[in-house]
Amino acid sequence: MGDSATKERASRPQRARPRWGAGRGVLFRLLLGLAVVALITLGLIYLDVTRRFEARQEQFPSRLYSDIMELAEGQEVPAYSLLARLARLGYRRVDKGPTRPGEFVLAGKELRLALREFDYPEGKFPGDRVRLQFRGNQIRRITSLDTGRHLEKVRIEPELIATFYQELQEERTWYSLEQFPVELRRAVLSVEDRNYFHHAGVDPRGVARALWVDVSKRRAVQGGSTITQQLAKNLYANRKRDLISKALETAAAVMLEARYTKNQILEAYLNEVYMGQRGPVAVSGMGEAARFYFRKRPSELTLNESALLAGMISSPGMYNPYRHPQAALARRNRVLKSMVETGDLKEKAHLAAKSKDLGVTRQRSVNYRAPYLVDFLEEEVRRVFPDSPPSGAGLRIFSTVDPDLQEQAEEALGAGLERLERGYPVLRKNPAGSLQGALVALRVSDGSILALVGGRDYRVSQFNRTYQAHRQPGSLFKPFVYLAGFDRAQFDPSFSFSAATPLDDSPLQLVSGGKPYSPQNYDHEFHGTVTTRRALEESINVATIRAATQVGLDHVSTLARRCGVESPLPQVPSLALGTAEVTPLEMAAAYTTLASGGIRNPVRAIRAVTDRLGRSLEPQESPSTRVLSPQAAYLITDLLKGVLSRGTASSAASLGFSGVAAGKTGTTDDLRDAWFAGYTPEVLALVWVGYDDNRALGLTGAQAALPIWVDFMMGSGSVTKADFSEPGGMVREKVDPETGQLATWKCRETIEELFIEGTEPVQRCEKHARRHWWWSFGEDDSD
Repeated sequence: MGDSATKERASRPQRARPRWGAGRGVLFRLLLGLAVVALITLGLIYLDVTRRFEARQEQFPSRLYSDIMELAEGQEVPAYSLLARLARLGYRRVDKGPTRPGEFVLAGKELRLALREFDYPEGKFPGDRVRLQFRGNQIRRITSLDTGRHLEKVRIEPELIATFYQELQEERTWYSLEQFPVELRRAVLSVEDRNYFHHAGVDPRGVARALWVDVSKRRAVQGGSTITQQLAKNLYANRKRDLISKALETAAAVMLEARYTKNQILEAYLNEVYMGQRGPVAVSGMGEAARFYFRKRPSELTLNESALLAGMISSPGMYNPYRHPQAALARRNRVLKSMVETGDLKEKAHLAAKSKDLGVTRQRSVNYRAPYLVDFLEEEVRRVFPDSPPSGAGLRIFSTVDPDLQEQAEEALGAGLERLERGYPVLRKNPAGSLQGALVALRVSDGSILALVGGRDYRVSQFNRTYQAHRQPGSLFKPFVYLAGFDRAQFDPSFSFSAATPLDDSPLQLVSGGKPYSPQNYDHEFHGTVTTRRALEESINVATIRAATQVGLDHVSTLARRCGVESPLPQVPSLALGTAEVTPLEMAAAYTTLASGGIRNPVRAIRAVTDRLGRSLEPQESPSTRVLSPQAAYLITDLLKGVLSRGTASSAASLGFSGVAAGKTGTTDDLRDAWFAGYTPEVLALVWVGYDDNRALGLTGAQAALPIWVDFMMGSGSVTKADFSEPGGMVREKVDPETGQLATWKCRETIEELFIEGTEPVQRCEKHARRHWWWSFGEDDSD
């Protein structure tokens, strides 16, 4: 029976027993999978946050600076110009000292200046305190206040002209942690994260508080409570604000703490934190905030200024000192009190800082005053450094622009055009557009652009007339006709041409392009026989065309190209009268070749460029070349001096010009364009006036462009009594202006003329050589 029972139980179906071992395996695999996913996620977060952290240290706007101001012993520096430069740079006048960088003391004939540190293309300048002693406007002596050492020269840092942004417009400059004053660091920590050095990126109590608020409100409301979390939030600034994003930022904060040191994180935070807006541009970091609100470097910040910036972090809009000064003041004082609570500030210092006002400075307009210049320089950077786009590359671009001359150019052009419209009301009656102008100034010695104004109002028209407008230069081209003759005569023994060459100014019939062509003079009169000098000084058209045909149109166009004219120059007789269209900038470049003694210096606007690491980038520039003999260049300059003293630009003296200069007016036949180009031994300036639609202006170059040139040059500080240096190989001879030959005692009129040695006349005046004593009684047998 027992066996049968046993068999019966064995034959019954058995219930499956739970497989606890298998269940534990599934759970283990699930947990393992989740752990792997978590590790992979954390690893990806680690890699991503590292990438973002490192990338932010490479993404900076590029900055464009003016030229560096050098002050040397013996240099003439008008006091108003120097003080204006210091004011634009944010230097502060104090009563004693100076003790802090960016301060100066003006006492009698002495200027004591605490220069800032600056990264020049040649290397970092640590800053210095110097004494400049003046005799009138001349620097008599320069001394270091710290060492007492005599200095031959000092440099003042360049001015920031413009910033080139990426699509996200953000002002950012990276400073090391040591460059931020201790007071600023302590102020930030006292109000933003007192336990910063004692947590691992997340403050548990702060997180709990934030989560409670977020859950109760059913949305992300409470911000990250630690500095590390705030930095993580900045790195993921474009993400939607929700609980998942907060969890991601919390994990990112932990990863940041695992990857970087506390000092590295604090340095990044101080360089990243959002501090307000400058128009459409975000102000990021304490360094840019110091510059925006106080016009200081971060190292120059005082205690109360540091407290204000630290207090603004929580709400830059609410505590904006310009819009809400009372709220900003209260917030600053709360930060000072917080520093007392953390033991970072003594009560006495707290009370002293609390009693001071905000100290913020008014800012210039967001739109820089030289937009035409900025556009041109941006294009120059792209041309000279095609592999380094200016936006977002963190470049530091040092231009050749003199900010004082740039300001003077803008004022001279704007005031000059307004003066013309007041004097000639008909100029305002143009429905197609207002009267326009352009001005460019170059340094004679190297072709550097000192100032550039491309139009009257950038807001109305962004067309830059200095290099985008192609206009007929008119008589402005004539010097190249005569220069071609001087150049050819110097090296071609069979050809004779000089400043005394007689030219026939009588009616002329030509065929040009298969059509008859009869050039006329501006005054519609003919002057008989005139010398080359007189023809240029008085801008006589017919005589100039005869000179061009005598010299050869191929020689004229070739020489103009050698000097810097790059536009097409058709070899037709009217070329001599400036009918080929050119840009103001290329004409300025060509005239600079004359002013420099025959050396063609490619026009340049960029002096140096460094990348974000301070490494110098070599520009792709053409070298300077000699294209004229010093003698030919000096001779044409001597003739152009006569244009100002007794020629078409002789009104310059009555307009206020006093000094030595050479120049030429330019007027087209139909009075559509008015020009003047003139130069001293140091500076060349060219002015164009006209309408964009080619409407007739009705004024000559002397009437429209010359007054603007005079205003600019007299305000530039470059006009002196110093004359152009005469090279060797020049001779002077007395000649008869009617024949161009050596004068005799029988000649009616004699003049002393300048010649390139070897081109002077050797034959005595044939026309008057046979005159007798009775010539003075009216009888003449010389014919």
